[in-house]
Amino acid sequence: MYFSGTRFGLESSLNHIADIGKSARISNRKLRTSQMHTAETPFSFPINPYLTCARNSSYQDGDNWELVVVVISALSHFIRRNAIRNTWGSIGSSLNTKVVFLVGEDPTGRMQSHIEKESDLFGDVIQVELRDSYDNLTYKSIAMLQWIHDYCENSNFYMKADDDVYANLENILNRLNSTSLTNQRFLLCHVFKDAPPNRNIHSKWFTSYEEYSSEYFPTYCSGTAYAFSAPILSDLYQSSKYFKLLRMEDVYITGVAAKGQDITHIHDGGFSFVKREPSGCAFNETLTGHEMTVKQMFIIFAQLQSKEIDCVTGVNKYLERVENMD
Repeated sequence: MYFSGTRFGLESSLNHIADIGKSARISNRKLRTSQMHTAETPFSFPINPYLTCARNSSYQDGDNWELVVVVISALSHFIRRNAIRNTWGSIGSSLNTKVVFLVGEDPTGRMQSHIEKESDLFGDVIQVELRDSYDNLTYKSIAMLQWIHDYCENSNFYMKADDDVYANLENILNRLNSTSLTNQRFLLCHVFKDAPPNRNIHSKWFTSYEEYSSEYFPTYCSGTAYAFSAPILSDLYQSSKYFKLLRMEDVYITGVAAKGQDITHIHDGGFSFVKREPSGCAFNETLTGHEMTVKQMFIIFAQLQSKEIDCVTGVNKYLERVENMD
């Protein structure tokens, strides 16, 4: 806030207020890394394109989006976000699909001006007031559900994806629509059933007995990418606010919070949590692939769009034409 007029009379008070606000935010972040999230501590969004999902009946496709994709992204991953904007995310508008990115905060504040410029330029960045770190992914996913619930309820389907995922949106929409013919309350994903917690203390996915004591996790989805139908949104969000948190966000959101909410987990191997061959043919009939580099995203997209490779014979039709030139 800027005050015109006498500056010095306000300066000390404003600085004091700023210090209090900073301390409160730091305290809040500490709370969210050590305590249970509750309805009394909703997330705030310093950058919030809250009108990005707004539309009316004047749109060709009516009031609703067909699909809204929230890409969970690290604050520093501008190049990855831009790769998605220029590859698989670029065809979203032709499919009545909205793609947005959710990031956290840099505690040092050094990256804030950069993310604000990115938001001004593209209008698709949501920032949650939460330290950007791997250990906060569960909070980030709850924040995703909160933002969708509060500002983007006008979609038939939703999808969460990591920022190193390549997604074939057309295939995903076809699969979602066919699934919704027989089930209105579902999670569509690579499903894990009867998976035991990893008790290896040296593992990235280590889960202590204190964190989760049962022998098996509830049925859950791979967190690399999963989609769900609109009717489960509110129940999934409300449920996510009241359980003891797990550091493994996919287990928590799609397993713990989904359990008991009349939600069907539907397995589709097209949602891959491992790396696929980075080619158009590999993604021609599938849904997602994980661990894709920026360069590979552009290769896949170019090959899918140009259809230069015959996926049956493996022949590069473009090179074949060049070789046959006089």
